[in-house]
Amino acid sequence: MIVLGESILASSNAVVEVGRETEHVGQLVLLAATSLVIIVCFWWISFAFPQHGLLTSLRTALGWGYGHYAIFAAAGALSAGIEIAIDVEGGDVALTPAAAAATLAVPCAVYLLFVWLLVLRRQSSPRVNVAVPVIAVVVALASFAPHSLQVVAALMVVAVVVVVAGRDRSAVPVDRVEV
Repeated sequence: MIVLGESILASSNAVVEVGRETEHVGQLVLLAATSLVIIVCFWWISFAFPQHGLLTSLRTALGWGYGHYAIFAAAGALSAGIEIAIDVEGGDVALTPAAAAATLAVPCAVYLLFVWLLVLRRQSSPRVNVAVPVIAVVVALASFAPHSLQVVAALMVVAVVVVVAGRDRSAVPVDRVEV
């Protein structure tokens, strides 16, 4: 939660700073809205399912805890990716469009993959267990698409819809899941 809050703060500060120096305010507003959508999707996917019942043994708890390093790293990298996207908009970065987009798309893909692996996989329907990893790969490949940041945001919204709608209601309650 703190890392996602820092992402919002960092992107807001960067938009304000770059907004003073550019005439493309509309593009910055679109970028800010896109970033906010992605951050909200991160939060929503992470908390779509309860997690307390997943920690059924020391081995599982250690894997769950250490696996969250990748989730936290991806959330932190998202903030950096947002700032790079803003700097690209301001003309301050000499990256190719695909490389600049990858700084935001790849952390989103890593985040989706690890949240699926650690939280969603054992509590979701088979459709979700196929769809989320596929969406993660498509999110990473979206770096090469035109308007890639908006494509990533749209794919993250699709991931939220898939996760929330695809809950396996017939599954064993999370408190009884064994690893």
